Amino acid sequence: MNFISLENLYAQTNSQAGQDLFVIAMLNGKHNGTFLEIGCAHPHRGSNTYMLEKLFGFSGVSMDLYYKENEQDVKWSELRPHSRYLSACDATTFDYSKLEKYYDYLQVDIDPPVQSFTALKRILPQQRFAVITFEHDVWDETSQSAEVQAESRKLLQSNGYELIVNNVTLNPGKGRSIGDKPIYFEDWYVDPNIVSREIIEKYKWVDDGTSSKYRWDILHKNKATKL
Repeated sequence: MNFISLENLYAQTNSQAGQDLFVIAMLNGKHNGTFLEIGCAHPHRGSNTYMLEKLFGFSGVSMDLYYKENEQDVKWSELRPHSRYLSACDATTFDYSKLEKYYDYLQVDIDPPVQSFTALKRILPQQRFAVITFEHDVWDETSQSAEVQAESRKLLQSNGYELIVNNVTLNPGKGRSIGDKPIYFEDWYVDPNIVSREIIEKYKWVDDGTSSKYRWDILHKNKATKL
C-alpha cells in the first residue's frame, strides 16, 4: 500500500461518509492498527472498518445490539477473521474494562443519539483512542440531538480530544433530511498527543456547521499526502 493516495482508495471504501479514509489519513497510512466499533451492523455493507481490516491489516472489536447473522449473510467470522464480533451486545451497559486500554480508532454510531452519548460516557474512562468518529444526528433538528452534540463535544474536549471536522455530511445521492437540507450527522476527533500537528492542521475544518462537508471535500487530493 505504499505510495497510494486516499483518492485511489475512494472506490474501495464501504464506509458511510469516508470514516475509514479519515482514519487512514490521521494515522498516516498505519498498518496493523486496532479499532473499537460501537454499532457495527453488517460486516461489510456500510462498514467503517471493513477496508481498514481488509487492506490495512487492522483488527478489533465490533459490537451491535440488533444486527444478527442469518442464512443469507456471509458469516462475520468468514468475512472479518481478525475482528471479534459481539452480537446482541448493549453498548450502553457493556463493561469496557474487559477490553484493551488503547485502540487506534473508535466508532460510536447507535440510535437514538442519546444512546451513543451514554455509551461514550462509559467508554472514555476505560480506553484511549487516536481517532474518534461520533454520530449525533443533528440533521433531525431535535433538541435531543442538539444536546447530544453539544454535550459530547464538551466531554471529548475535556478528555483531551480535538475536534477536527464538525457536522460531516452524507454524500450526494444518499438522501436528504427534512426540508431537503444536507444531513449533518457526525463529528470527527483525534488525540493531538498521538496524531501529528502537521496532519491535524492539514485536515482540520471546524466552522459554524453550515458547510457541506462531503468526504471528497474533507479528504481532497490536494490535502492528502501519499501513504
